[in-house]
Amino acid sequence: MDPARWSRDSRVVPVAHPPALFAGTRLRPLDDANLARCFPGAADGSPTRAIAWHLDRSIIARADFYLDLHSGGVRFLMPSMAGYDLTDPRSVEAANISGFPVIWGHPTLGPGRTISAAKLRNIPFLYTEARGCGRVAPEDLALFRRIIQNLLIHLSILPGSPERATIQHHL
Repeated sequence: MDPARWSRDSRVVPVAHPPALFAGTRLRPLDDANLARCFPGAADGSPTRAIAWHLDRSIIARADFYLDLHSGGVRFLMPSMAGYDLTDPRSVEAANISGFPVIWGHPTLGPGRTISAAKLRNIPFLYTEARGCGRVAPEDLALFRRIIQNLLIHLSILPGSPERATIQHHL
């Protein structure tokens, strides 16, 4: 995935919440907040809410499509899957070409999530979960690579055809 081959710009945030990552938790040690539940945030809020506010305005608001990669972190074991907005045909189509064997369509979304912020702005999205438990399984890394490549192809950022996989479970 050589960025020199891309036909459009993409914004990538490798780690949205470094203090929580370095602490090995979803919660930021300074304010005990979970960035994944603080959107759209507040400019004058707690440190985590301020990060959410800036991410919402500088990344999500400028997106044509939003992809959020997650894992179970250190403490949780999650099923590897891709989630999408069941009410948005653009999200449905992206989920179907994602390459994930498990996809989960959400008819509604709770508040505070990055994907909730994207939906409020009418931006299609996918989010992923990978196993976690403090490590990256090679199979999950392959799934993440596939979803990124398939999405870049789907959005006509990269040439080619998506690498399809059979959807084993459609939740």
